[in-house]
Amino acid sequence: EAFFDVVSNKNKPFIVKTSGISITAYGTSFNVKAYPEKRTITATLVEGKIKVEGTNRDKKKFAFVLAPNQNVVIEKDPLPVQPEETPGSEKNIASNQHKLIPPEYKSIRLNEQINTLPYISWKDKRWVIEKESLDDLIVSLERRYNIKITFDARELRNFTFTGIIQNETFE
Repeated sequence: EAFFDVVSNKNKPFIVKTSGISITAYGTSFNVKAYPEKRTITATLVEGKIKVEGTNRDKKKFAFVLAPNQNVVIEKDPLPVQPEETPGSEKNIASNQHKLIPPEYKSIRLNEQINTLPYISWKDKRWVIEKESLDDLIVSLERRYNIKITFDARELRNFTFTGIIQNETFE
C-alpha cells in the first residue's frame, strides 16, 4: 500500500504497476492498496486524475479514468503459486523455486463520491476507520504497529468497526 502525491510531467509519466494493473498519474494525489494476500486491489483518487488499466477474466482490456473522490476496486481470483520447471527435468514441487502466476480479475467496480479518508488516513496520526471487519482491522493494526495479533474469537471476525484512532500507540 502506498500514497502518492505526483506532479504532472508529460515527458515522464508516473506509472504504478501491480498485479497486472497499471495506474497512470496525471498530477494527482492517490492511494493504491494491493497486498498479494488480499482478494482486492483498490486505487483511490483524492485530487487530480488517474487512469487504471488492466485485463479482466475474459482477457478483455479495461480502463477507468477517475475523478476526485472515486475509486476502483478490483476483485481478483487468486491462483496458486506454481513450481518452476527446469529444462530437461520433472516439476520439483518440494523445491523453493516458485514463480507467481498473475491473478485473474473477477469483478471491477467503480465507486463514485466516496469519502477518501478511510482509504488514505492509514498513513496519518488521525486514522479514520469505516465499517472495517475485525478480521481486516487486525491485519491493519499489525502493519501499523509492526506486531503480531492473535485473535481466537472466530465468531467476531466479521463484526465491523467504525471510529478514529488518533495519536495512539499500540499500548
